[in-house]
Formats: sequence, structure tokens, C-alpha cells
Amino acid sequence: MKLSILLHMLFSASVVSAETSKYVEGEVIVKFKAEKSVRSQDISALQNQFSVASARRLSGIGMQLWKVSGDTTKNVIEQLNKNNSIEYAEPNFLIKLETSQNYNGAKVNAIESWQNIENSKDTVIAVIDTGVDYTHTDLAANMWKNEGEIPNNSKDDDGNGYIDDVYGYDFHNNDGDPFDDNYHGTHIAGTITSVNPNAKVMALKFLDADGVGTLSNVINAINYAANMGAKVSNNS
Repeated sequence: MKLSILLHMLFSASVVSAETSKYVEGEVIVKFKAEKSVRSQDISALQNQFSVASARRLSGIGMQLWKVSGDTTKNVIEQLNKNNSIEYAEPNFLIKLETSQNYNGAKVNAIESWQNIENSKDTVIAVIDTGVDYTHTDLAANMWKNEGEIPNNSKDDDGNGYIDDVYGYDFHNNDGDPFDDNYHGTHIAGTITSVNPNAKVMALKFLDADGVGTLSNVINAINYAANMGAKVSNNS
């Protein structure tokens, strides 16, 4: 299944939506059919053909983010999708926070949730959003902390590929400070901890202050959450 379709399904019932008509020009997400069986020289040849300035691995399932030049993103994707070694290529779609969503009729089964609190004690919930105000008095005690990381020493202490990721990570700014500059993610975290005060919130920021982010950063955030032990993710 294409990542754009999966992300559209993931966000379709929330206030974050995949704007599949808008994307970052010059950026292409490439998924190989079987990366281990594709020769490195063949990948290099493709990258040279499409003037790939940089290629970054997005996950462990054969996806890369290519920055291309010399042709339009649309034309590059059309040509890549004809290549037998590629499962699909698609733009790096933009994803936008929709603040005008109507919540009438929304229902939270709070009683059932409270009854299951003891069974979900200290469950790590990744909030994939605009970040979280981890200094907020109502949230500070509920923040997940990466015990393998020493704060503010500009080192990747636990060797997971991310520097100073104590409370999570900011994929939009590519740094270890996922502080919320929009407040939507903080609101979501507050809702989660009000229903389950034992939950631990992992802050993963991919949306900017205006509530706009990219598909590639969502992939990175989901991959981070899974690798760092989050059992649940909130993508609203």
C-alpha cells in the first residue's frame, strides 16, 4: 500500500489531513520492491540519472527521500514508476492541521477508559503532532523520558541516531527539542492524560507553528515511536 494512501487513512478521521494535491517540489519518496536485492550500483545509476542531490533513508523497509533536480517532480515520478526495481515513487506530500473541524457528536468512553487504567499503567503514547509543552505543570510528570540520553550535551548518548532526544524529537526542525509552538499537540496530550493519568507522553513534532508538515517526517516520527517503545500513537 502506498504511504500516501496509508497516511490518508490514518489521518482521515482526525484534524490532520494529507493534502495530496500539494507537495514539496523536488522531493520524491522512493520505495524499492526489495532493497536488499537491488544492487547499490543500480541505485547509484538511478540517482545519477535523476540528478539526486541527496538521498536519505526513511525507514527499514526500503524507502528513501530523494532530492532531485533537472526535471519536474511529476516527470521524475512518472519515470521512476516504470522501473522494475521500484515498488512506487511519490511526492513528499504536505500534511496540514485542520483547525476548523466540527467536533459535535464526538464521544469519549471515559468510564471504560478509567476501568482499564491499571492495565495500561505507564503506557507510552506517542503524540505525533505540533510537539508538546513538556514544561506544562499538568503534563511534566506524564512526559516520557529517554533514559539513555543525557540532556543538552549535543551527543547521541544512546546511539539511536538522534541527539538530545530526551522527550522525543522535532522532525520538522531536525533537533531534539519537540517543544510545541502551536499548542495543538499540547492540547492533545492534556486530553490523553486526563483520561489516563498514568500514561507517558512521547512528544514527536512534525508540524510547524502553522500546522504544516511533510509525509517524510511523519514516516520518520512513526518509525521513531515504534523503535523507542511507544505502544500507541495519537495522530490527531
